[in-house]
Amino acid sequence: MNIPILPDRLLVLGDSISSGVYEDAGAGDQSKLWVNRLPSLVGISVSNLSSPGQRITAGGQAGFGIAANLNAISMVSGYSGAKWAVITAGTNDTANYGSGLIEYIDSLRSVIAYCRSLGMIVIVISPIWRGDVASVKRHIDGDFSFEAFRVYGEMVAYEEKSKPGPDVHVFTGLQAPLLPAHFIEDQVHLNASGHDVFTEWILGKMRSIGYWC
Repeated sequence: MNIPILPDRLLVLGDSISSGVYEDAGAGDQSKLWVNRLPSLVGISVSNLSSPGQRITAGGQAGFGIAANLNAISMVSGYSGAKWAVITAGTNDTANYGSGLIEYIDSLRSVIAYCRSLGMIVIVISPIWRGDVASVKRHIDGDFSFEAFRVYGEMVAYEEKSKPGPDVHVFTGLQAPLLPAHFIEDQVHLNASGHDVFTEWILGKMRSIGYWC
């Protein structure tokens, strides 16, 4: 019996930004979703585990968040495995009172380590711009800015990168060339033009480290 040759697979661990295209009036064109465009653009298979409201942390809700559901990653990776895990979740942690900064650090570390234990190359994309990026929000363990979550999250990723195992790459989401016009009115969710920009940005970043060329 011949074993079929499988395409390289990518898992996406994200939130509403990676699970839908939005418009101020009506549903957006879902064919523009950056995740949905990758198979035709670079010839890979994508398993999208993103969902609206998703966080890295449980954030006060037992059983919620990516770190509390690591077995789902194993289930989707399957026997054949996936080559990459792209982690885009995090913006909801920055805005959720129940998500403490310490919990965020510990949870992100566990997600990265688990994906690597399954043999996946991990791409950590810290949260992209949002309209309240300059604000400081109350969290269960103190008052923290978006920037605090971004910086500590990237530090964790670089720490994991230094450990033996599959590669870890860190992309700073704020460097994606997104403008207010690329978001719907809430200044959090990307519209179709925003997904166009984000798609080109992530393609460029992946090609810069030798993938999807």
